[in-house]
Amino acid sequence: MKQLALWTVVALIATLGVDILIQSLGADLIGPPDEATQAIDARFQGRFDNLPGNFPVFLFWLAIGWIIGGFTEEVLFRGVLFSRFEHLFTGVPFAAFLAIACQAFLFGQGHHYYQGMAGWVANGAVGVMSGVLYLKFGRNLWPLMLSHGLTNTIGLTLLYLGLTG
Repeated sequence: MKQLALWTVVALIATLGVDILIQSLGADLIGPPDEATQAIDARFQGRFDNLPGNFPVFLFWLAIGWIIGGFTEEVLFRGVLFSRFEHLFTGVPFAAFLAIACQAFLFGQGHHYYQGMAGWVANGAVGVMSGVLYLKFGRNLWPLMLSHGLTNTIGLTLLYLGLTG
C-alpha cells in the first residue's frame, strides 16, 4: 500500500510538472491559435460556466473526471492501446518506446477537440510521461489512475473555487 501511495505521488508530480511546463511553453512552441482552434475554444468555453460555486455541478464533473479520466482513459491508453501497440511492434527494436509514442500521440489528440493544438502537445507529453511511468511501475495502472483522477480533481476544484477560468 505504501508503494502504491508513493508511486501515485510520483506520477502526480511528474505528470503535473510536464503539463505545466508544456502549457507554459505552449505559446512559444506552437504560436497563437489558428481560426479552427479559436472556433473550438468558443464552442467549449462555456461548458464549465456553471461550475464556480455550484457544488452539485462540481460533484457531477468530479465523478466524470474520475470515471472517464482517472479510470477509462488510463485503462484505454496505458493499458489496452499500449499493449496492442507493443504487440504490433514485436520484433522491432524499442517496441515499448514506440508503443509509448503511439498511445501518447492518440492521448494528446483526444484532447485536441476542446484544448486545441497546445492541449494536444501538452497531453501528448503527459501521455509520454505516463507511458514511461507505466513501465517503471511494472505495468501497474493504479498509480496512474489515481494520479489522473487527482489531477482532474485539482483542476475542477480550482474552477469550483473560481481560482482559474
